[in-house]
Amino acid sequence: MSLSFPQRLQSDQAREVLDRLTRELVPAQTQAVSLAELQTFDSSALAVMLALQRSAKALAGQVAWRDVPPRMQTLAQLYGVDALLGMGQASS
Repeated sequence: MSLSFPQRLQSDQAREVLDRLTRELVPAQTQAVSLAELQTFDSSALAVMLALQRSAKALAGQVAWRDVPPRMQTLAQLYGVDALLGMGQASS
């Protein structure tokens, strides 16, 4: 099962999106998470990505980011979290 980010993810939706995605994580699995629909976002989207990745690890799993928008990759690099998120492994 593939998870996906919404079209818009800013600070006012971050908690709701994180809660939804966290509930959908499958323990002990690599979970694909698509960012293909993501168009409008701020740095809280990075916080959601980091928290989701942490939740997956707590369940003995991991996250594989898919279709990461170039602007998100740039933002992750600016904040210095691209390596933490494995952005080099993200497909676009």
